[in-house]
Amino acid sequence: MAEEQSRRWSSLGALARATALVASVVIAFALIVAVVWIASTAVITILVAILFAVLFDAAARALGRLLPLNRRLRLLIVFVLAVLGVLGAAAWGGSVLAGQLSDFYSSMRMLLLEANHFLSHSGLGASSHPIDLSHLLSPSGPIIGGAETVVSTVGEFLTLSAAVLVLGAFLSWEPDTYKSIVLSLLPRGKRARVSEVLDLAAHALREWLIGRAIIMAVIFGFTISALFAIGMPYAALLGVQAGLLTFIPTLGPFLAGVVIVLAGLSQSLHMAIYGLAVYVIAQFLESHVVTPLVQRRTIRLPPAATLGLQVIAYFLFGLFGIAFAVPIAAAGRVLIRELYVNDQLGGEWEPESSSHQA
Repeated sequence: MAEEQSRRWSSLGALARATALVASVVIAFALIVAVVWIASTAVITILVAILFAVLFDAAARALGRLLPLNRRLRLLIVFVLAVLGVLGAAAWGGSVLAGQLSDFYSSMRMLLLEANHFLSHSGLGASSHPIDLSHLLSPSGPIIGGAETVVSTVGEFLTLSAAVLVLGAFLSWEPDTYKSIVLSLLPRGKRARVSEVLDLAAHALREWLIGRAIIMAVIFGFTISALFAIGMPYAALLGVQAGLLTFIPTLGPFLAGVVIVLAGLSQSLHMAIYGLAVYVIAQFLESHVVTPLVQRRTIRLPPAATLGLQVIAYFLFGLFGIAFAVPIAAAGRVLIRELYVNDQLGGEWEPESSSHQA
């Protein structure tokens, strides 16, 4: 009787411990989500700063192949070149892009007015619920009102960007110092392995950034050349936005194509078709030629996973989250794969068909 009661208390104790463990994990996860939600701006700033630190380090490593200098001096050269590059781009191309942006905005307003006029004189406009697009052009509408909102937040965006660059510069200047702080919080037996995995994640992120930069340059060069060749208006502006949006996988190229087609439509239907053809060729070039060659050894996420991460990142961090969700997730995937899947679970699962084929 006493033994049975002892076993019963022992099983109840094990159940209580398991329940406490599950509850602790759930509460910890909820607290992490709450902190990320409340301090989303700070979290995304730190994550993007780490991204730029890796980018600065990659540039310094590349410079080391040309100049036999110590690392900090190479980093200093990279910082100076980055600042000069931004200032030079603003000085030489800022006025051209600003003028084309103003003309593009005016053309979009005219295109919207023509669409509203067509709808108001068509069967759609004569229905019981006529379609009226004029509210989009009102001061409170999404076109003009949205532009005013963007202008009002330019200062905040520049402040956040400056914080990211400065923090990224500090992180890249003394990476071992910050790495040792993280490793000091772990048990001694785990520090060597975590240090190795952190280096693997940094290497994967560095290769992803370098590969993406090459793809962006190729798409920018092809797009601006093709748009100038077909006589597309605002070719410089459209080429720059196509190259920049290529940084955002899946969603970015689609948005770039929409803007190109709208720009062509502001001139004629034929120009819109030519713009669509340029976009299709650029996407074929990226998907089937450039990306397989450049990112052969880098981590690639499935399209559905990429889009899902971008949606989650948008709700958590806004537009910054969409832009930088994929490279951050690529580094996070290395950490999860090495520290949890390989070390704790014994490796990734492989379908039986693939094992038989092997």
